[in-house]
Amino acid sequence: MNYNHSLEDLSNCLSEEVVKKYNYIKLKKRITFINEIINLVRIKFDELNDFNIVHDEKYKIKSKSNYDEKTNDYYIPTLNISYYLTDIDIAYPLLYKFIHSINKLNYTERFITINSIMHNYTDDDIMNETRLYKNKYNIVKKSAVVKLSEALDIADRIFDFKNMI
Repeated sequence: MNYNHSLEDLSNCLSEEVVKKYNYIKLKKRITFINEIINLVRIKFDELNDFNIVHDEKYKIKSKSNYDEKTNDYYIPTLNISYYLTDIDIAYPLLYKFIHSINKLNYTERFITINSIMHNYTDDDIMNETRLYKNKYNIVKKSAVVKLSEALDIADRIFDFKNMI
């Protein structure tokens, strides 16, 4: 984890007033769940061995795969894990939608999201690295979750979580 950016990057974060209009806990659970689906999909399909999610020094996520479908048009139909484990052609668009959506965040939002959701660093570790005080850190973290949820088009949708596996 190496935060190497100025705080000027925080200018396009959502305000605290905007973030409060969303159910942050629900949205973070959905994003975490999508990350878990992606991890399971990568384990299930040998073809996804070339799908290495890595980030560069600007925390832009890249993949070494040659899949190039238009992901902006992809609609996440369900959060049912078994749906994505049935066929690699069903799984690929979800993976790329996730990558493209994270890359729409500003540097600090990407840094926080990647390190908290994908790498499981603690908030304290990330706050120390970014040198953000707790209140500002929480606003940026929530801004990232809201913006990522909107980019994934999962913020206002209703999903059936009863039969997810």
